[in-house]
Amino acid sequence: MPVSPRNGGRQFPTMFHGSAEPIPVGQVVQPGQVVGRQSHSTSSRPFAYATTRRDWATRFAQTGADRTETAPHVYEVEPVGSFEPDPGFPRTKGTGEEHAYRSQQGFRVVREIDPWVGPSTRSIASQQTLRYKARLGEMGWSLGGDGALRRIQEPPRLRGAR
Repeated sequence: MPVSPRNGGRQFPTMFHGSAEPIPVGQVVQPGQVVGRQSHSTSSRPFAYATTRRDWATRFAQTGADRTETAPHVYEVEPVGSFEPDPGFPRTKGTGEEHAYRSQQGFRVVREIDPWVGPSTRSIASQQTLRYKARLGEMGWSLGGDGALRRIQEPPRLRGAR
């Protein structure tokens, strides 16, 4: 069931929105606004999204920034109208807490927050590739430049195997 913020008091959790584009304080993040594109771009999405987790907002911003090669931006936002839990994100196991919300009216930017900028998506993928190649080497395989697997040595035999 949607929750409506009440005037005169903060009746909603602190929320954050991550974006690859700068959004001025006071502007409303509109439903259908495409993250990581020019502010006039829209999509058919009927909702704007926010999260109570700053780290999630930072990750969303970083992902968009990696695609567009821009700086990530994280904002504290407040709902303009009613909002509801985002059914695309499950509740936290054990506690049942909601962390992701959506709104058809959007979220107003209260202030920009310095995001913790972690490694880029490309950097993480590179690290994962290196670990994958090391594991292949331990098993007697190598990954060629063309992506083909090649046996470099006979893998060590397990005890009791014939």
